[in-house]
Amino acid sequence: MTKRKQTKPTLDEPTHSTTRWPPRPLFFRWWKKHRSRFLIDLHWDSQDQESMEFSFEGIRPALHGFLSDCRISVAIDHAEVSWDTVFDVDVKAKRVRGGYICEWCEEAVTGPPRVFANRSALLSNHLFEPFLEWVNEKLAKAHWLVLSAIPERITMAEITIEPPAAKHDPSYEWVTHVLPLRIPFNGNIVT
Repeated sequence: MTKRKQTKPTLDEPTHSTTRWPPRPLFFRWWKKHRSRFLIDLHWDSQDQESMEFSFEGIRPALHGFLSDCRISVAIDHAEVSWDTVFDVDVKAKRVRGGYICEWCEEAVTGPPRVFANRSALLSNHLFEPFLEWVNEKLAKAHWLVLSAIPERITMAEITIEPPAAKHDPSYEWVTHVLPLRIPFNGNIVT
């Protein structure tokens, strides 16, 4: 049997594969199994060794998400301004006898933290299921993207079912923009 000589990459060659690979394999396995439970599908936009960015099918691209090994976050960026984060959960996994715990929970609770059989079960409970619940209970029901600001000082954003009531008080400093959350149908049907 002939052994193949392994060579190290040169400075001109990448040190990792350039094929598409999911940097978050636990989430991908969970997502593929539970994808049908999502009322709004995800689109994977970009990735690197540390994280992935995603958007939502049929939702204005100003709303986009970020997934890493320990966090899922959804933010709103519009007109070159980072307005606000509308969803953010994270976990600090720690291996212990019998499985995994979340160190954030350990610090916040006076009793013993819940021990999960494996890291996948911990992430499912702390990240994946809360994200699915937010997509189905908040995002899927919302119709409006509300951007508010005190110019040059504060920005905030929210997704809402109903548009906010207009305020006509001249002393009111806030400037509010209300945009439809969903991308309008363009009328093109591909058969």
